Amino acid sequence: LLQAGAEVTASSDEGVSAMFMPAQFGHAHLVPLLIEAKADVDQARPADGMTPLSIASIQGHASTVSVLASHGADVNRPHGTASLSPLLCAVRCGPPALEVVQALLAAHANVNQGIADGASPLFGACTIPQPQGSALASALLEAKADVHQMIDKPVNGIEPVGSIPLCVAAAAGNAEIVAMLLKAESNVNHRMT
Repeated sequence: LLQAGAEVTASSDEGVSAMFMPAQFGHAHLVPLLIEAKADVDQARPADGMTPLSIASIQGHASTVSVLASHGADVNRPHGTASLSPLLCAVRCGPPALEVVQALLAAHANVNQGIADGASPLFGACTIPQPQGSALASALLEAKADVHQMIDKPVNGIEPVGSIPLCVAAAAGNAEIVAMLLKAESNVNHRMT
């Protein structure tokens, strides 16, 4: 198709460009070909601001995430009304999350970039059951996630304003993550506002 002159910057009626296909389905080998043909690695869908990197992160395609990042995809570009970063998307992607999180951290994703309410990827990891939640929390803490970061706006009534990751992990019953956060010097006497 590329040799026949297919327009790689064209979008569907929903704003989906050619770069979304390898992101959605994990075809990392197609990303360099599309970039060589002048596809925009960060072209976002108009409806929600999702980029190919966000899609690859949500789908759990670590190799595609790495290739997109190495070709200049913005690893910190948020999307949607909640301002989800690719790293937050990755934390929530299910079993392949750890590999995607590691790929984004290797590409210098901001480990403390929160959503509109201030919740960072570490908050997300604190709610995920063991052993996946612990593995994610460990990777984020190793990358210097802020254990004192607070939620500064209500989140659908789930985590109260003033919560820190330690509060969320304790409420979720994730004892292993609680122990990690205490080892990282989270404030055991923190009081929510």
